[in-house]
Amino acid sequence: MKKEYPTFYSYLQQGKELKINDRYICKHRSPWYSQENRPPSPLLFNIMGRPDNSKRKPYRFILNKSKATATNTYLMLYPKPNLQELLNRDPNLLEEIWAELNMIPLTDLLKEGRVYGGGLYKIEPRELGRVPSSQLTKLILRHQKTETRPKTLDDHQD
Repeated sequence: MKKEYPTFYSYLQQGKELKINDRYICKHRSPWYSQENRPPSPLLFNIMGRPDNSKRKPYRFILNKSKATATNTYLMLYPKPNLQELLNRDPNLLEEIWAELNMIPLTDLLKEGRVYGGGLYKIEPRELGRVPSSQLTKLILRHQKTETRPKTLDDHQD
């Protein structure tokens, strides 16, 4: 690698000098610098953020049109099998779900997460799963034939 990719090799050496290879995530990967290998999710959610003085929210749901595999600063949202069946039947439903997710009041998201010094907001996956999502439930029920009534975001995702 040193001979064929000297710049990349130098970059990896710098990572070793900084002991990045000994950090938790890297330590559990082989090789330590490899990326997580998982399929892209249709929706992403940034788990940390700072609002600014405009109307920018600390959290947002992202429609993953690029089919990118996100870093660990994003929560990758995969539909459960029943929802995936609905999405397979009606691909436009994904954009409706995304729009509805972004309509969840910020106050509901903030109630479940926490704020750190400097105004950094963070929400964990289980906390996100507890966020009320009645409008999302209504949207999905309109597309379903059966009468299952999920009550939180956790009921819609893995």
